[in-house]
Amino acid sequence: MSDKDFEKQPPDDEILTRDDVYQEMEPFEPYTLNDLLQRVSVSKGRLWSLLRSLHQARKIRKNESEPNKRIWV
Repeated sequence: MSDKDFEKQPPDDEILTRDDVYQEMEPFEPYTLNDLLQRVSVSKGRLWSLLRSLHQARKIRKNESEPNKRIWV
């Protein structure tokens, strides 16, 4: 792959989909945002957006255990 081809590749943020994130999650296991950041190569903002999308699609649940701390199941 040439340097020009590499430059045309979209960043990981654009490649990762909500289904990719969903596949990384074990059923009924709780995850924090930081837990999931260690499993996928994506920015915090993009992961947050994908998790909100999964929650809105009712594929995962969101529990707020403390102020500013969310657990995704």
